[in-house]
Amino acid sequence: MNHAKPLATSFMVLICVMTVHVSLWATEGEILWQREEVGETLEATCVIDHESNVYVVDSKFLWSFDTHGKLRWRYKGGVGDSSSAVLGRNNDVFFANSKGIYAVNATTGEELWHNTKGFKAGFHTNPAISEDGSRLYIGQGDNLNPSDEFHAIDARSGKVIWTYDNPHPALEDDIRGYLGGASIGPDGTIFIGSQHGWLISLTDEGKTYKENWAQPIGKEMRMPPIMDGKGHIIATSNAGVLRKFHAQTGREMKTWNSETQTGWPFPVGQDPKKCCLEIFVTPVIGPDGTIYVGTEDSFMYAIKPEGKIKWQFRTVSWHGDPLLRADGALIYTAEMTTHGDKKGYVVCLDKDGFLNWTTPITRNIVLNEMGVSLAPNGTIYVTGGENGVLFAIKGNGLGLADSPWPKYQKDITCSGNFNISSPSKALPATTCHVSHLRCIETINKQGEIIHAVEVEVRDNLGALVSDAIISTSFTKGITFDRKERTHSTGKTIIAAPKQKEKANYTFCIKGIQHESLAYHEKDNVMTCINNN
Repeated sequence: MNHAKPLATSFMVLICVMTVHVSLWATEGEILWQREEVGETLEATCVIDHESNVYVVDSKFLWSFDTHGKLRWRYKGGVGDSSSAVLGRNNDVFFANSKGIYAVNATTGEELWHNTKGFKAGFHTNPAISEDGSRLYIGQGDNLNPSDEFHAIDARSGKVIWTYDNPHPALEDDIRGYLGGASIGPDGTIFIGSQHGWLISLTDEGKTYKENWAQPIGKEMRMPPIMDGKGHIIATSNAGVLRKFHAQTGREMKTWNSETQTGWPFPVGQDPKKCCLEIFVTPVIGPDGTIYVGTEDSFMYAIKPEGKIKWQFRTVSWHGDPLLRADGALIYTAEMTTHGDKKGYVVCLDKDGFLNWTTPITRNIVLNEMGVSLAPNGTIYVTGGENGVLFAIKGNGLGLADSPWPKYQKDITCSGNFNISSPSKALPATTCHVSHLRCIETINKQGEIIHAVEVEVRDNLGALVSDAIISTSFTKGITFDRKERTHSTGKTIIAAPKQKEKANYTFCIKGIQHESLAYHEKDNVMTCINNN
């Protein structure tokens, strides 16, 4: 696939006997735009708001761009290796780095507060956030900067509310830290993936905390635990094994059958008897409970809820964190070739594990340091890892899957909270236009053949807006109803009145932009003209 910047050219096209203005739009998988000024040490996943604005952190700045790639603002916080950001519930955005933690107004980019006192090991993951947005949860340290401290932080002031000092011994080479981060359960329970090699459950009791349970995983955890929506926590580690725990008790599910090679804990890899392949990406979960995870053997695996491989897809080398789209497609970054200048690709697989498309973007993939995010309008955002650059890639108009855990840190805001979800399709666009218009014949409820107008509406990024037309009328005062809608294409069928003379027809798109079209019937041919 050859990729190009989006074309804004408008031209006249003849469809049957209809003259209409249409726009050229990129096809799925093509690069819409890219911002190369974003820092070269960019390793963070983008966060996205419900208007599809994007926020991303590099080693010097927190950036915000709109859906067209236009810079909204840039905030210079404390210089240091940064984690991903998280959007709050009160028009705020938070991020942490090796110096401290920061809060910024999401609209203006103005600093709300920062706290850089007492965090000796620094932060190397992004915070999880409470459902009401009042508290952030994040731990210090990583494999190079050891720490036992995990904090609850007031989201309004940045002050530390309480600190959990991990009492459990490091299980691998004295590695102590919280690169794995934390996730928040349906009842507010905090589940921590510690590099100490322990999965830990805490309850926030206000001014202090309570440890509910802690389970040894064997090796350091570099990814946050996820939840399947059925009372289970799923955790990974450098041991290369998917483990499933009961959220309330911490009891591990142990159903592994060595003869059938099914069950839990599930050793991920080409040969489960050999084990153990490191897992450096966060698994995601589909609506049916299927778990998707990539390992160092270059395979992406789909694993059934009972612990059995559904399908597998191989690339050349490491993967980034995957995400699951509403149509079941799995999107992630991976190296797809050993030749050429661009070995790093964005990969899209269909729900059965077959390749939909690939897009080359960077010279290589460095472990899981290229994050993929999906906006409600379907745009795919990719951070360029150590290569820098922020890419916007054309999607198909759909957002994240409606599933228990469809992406890294759960949702488009990277909340890490089970109760915070993302829309599976775009909210009403700020601008819409008619991208397709033609006159057709259709059959009404009485079985009569009638003339009709077929209309397709797209938003400002080219995503289909299937429910855009909200009112219709003729200049002669005749109002009529939509007789049919084809959801798979987004086209709306509007029945025309039976008069033969020329008439003007007006429809309203979302109450935002009015478009008129005139038609007349002559010699049994109907002509539609877009009057804009």
